[in-house]
Amino acid sequence: MPDAQPKTPVARNPVQCSICGCQSPLFTFFVLDKEGNWRCPRCQAQHEKHKQRLSYLMILIAYGLALAIFGPLALRGDSAAAYILVNLLLYLLFLSLLVPLHELAHAAGAWAMRGVVFALYFGYGWGMRQRRFGSLVIGAQPLPLTGFCVAGFPNLRRILGRTAVYIAAPLVLHTLIVLALLPGFQPIRLVTAPAWLEVFVIVNALVLVLNLLPRQAAVGAMPMASDGLHLWRLARRQIKAEDLHASYFLLAMIYAYQAGDYPGAAQASRAGLVLYPDQPHLRNGLAASLLNQHDYDAARSVLEELLAAGDTVSPEIRAMVWNNVAYLTVEQGATGPALDQAQDYARQAYDFTPWMSEARGTLGAVLAAEGQAAEGLLHLRAVYPDLASDASRSRNLSYQALAQWQQGNVAAAQDLLRRAVQLDPDNSTAQRVQARLTPDADQPGH
Repeated sequence: MPDAQPKTPVARNPVQCSICGCQSPLFTFFVLDKEGNWRCPRCQAQHEKHKQRLSYLMILIAYGLALAIFGPLALRGDSAAAYILVNLLLYLLFLSLLVPLHELAHAAGAWAMRGVVFALYFGYGWGMRQRRFGSLVIGAQPLPLTGFCVAGFPNLRRILGRTAVYIAAPLVLHTLIVLALLPGFQPIRLVTAPAWLEVFVIVNALVLVLNLLPRQAAVGAMPMASDGLHLWRLARRQIKAEDLHASYFLLAMIYAYQAGDYPGAAQASRAGLVLYPDQPHLRNGLAASLLNQHDYDAARSVLEELLAAGDTVSPEIRAMVWNNVAYLTVEQGATGPALDQAQDYARQAYDFTPWMSEARGTLGAVLAAEGQAAEGLLHLRAVYPDLASDASRSRNLSYQALAQWQQGNVAAAQDLLRRAVQLDPDNSTAQRVQARLTPDADQPGH
């Protein structure tokens, strides 16, 4: 279950990432390592991926060493060495099977408590593949070493207790497995036979202990609390029932939005705002959903309410609002003072969240619309590999085409626009740029 509270180290303001050099006043989103180096969320995610690759490499090295040590002995007829190698392989096999079992137990606990499971992830990072089955997202990677379940509860009644059942379900499962199999546990079998039962008990006990420990680890750039830490916080009432309930609507909005179901995302946001009208993430999500439905007036109204709230809204929310206002303005084809203000908002959003592809992409689009083609292309090209949907890639290519046309590269602009239309034939941005590229339009630089 994701931990919503970012790590908050003491730091100067603004802080600079030691890896990529980006700066931001939102230092609570940065991670300070033991060597005193700061990492922004993007670089932290890359760091975690690197650590994950090292983990797999260490597993390969460990098994290679075991094979080098016990392999020759096994070939000379040493049965104990052969069984040690077999049981080491069983350990890895059971570990990769228990990760999905653990997360499925979380899901079963949530469903039993009338919750909604939005996603199940078996592993993360390298080799991850995702598919959507109805409203459920499932992600998996080969040989998963960790995972997480994303769920929420639409009913506020007894939500703390139901959340505790959802969190504790796999811990109960591992405990029951260990207790049920422990009477048949024979340690000597680890060196005298394929010890299916013994290895299964050991792996279950290990997973149980690791998840019970109240600790926090990073999954990508996101802090993740262990099951034990969640249960500790619930027991001490450090988590409010209302916050858990509001998070359900937020998750419903996020996963609908990611699926391209913008009406569903807007509906989830509105349902949450009826109960929690001061929840800024829901308001910003509503605005983004309306924007993607091209309901620009309604989106602007929501965003202006958030802007009017001033310092009562957290800095990271303000940055997202600035970004969305700038993007809305450029998507409406605004010119003159409105576009100048959009550039100010886009630069503020980028200054606050330089690691976010959305902020950099919006700045690139606004600069392209304002005729600052070189800088706009720099930002648009930088974020293109990070874009996840055909619609977002299509819009990015449309603004790249506009910038290329402004530089006099008409053939390159037409090629980019052709690719944009292939990705999303309904892209209104591409249609608007296409009108600029027609023979009757003003020539670049005019």
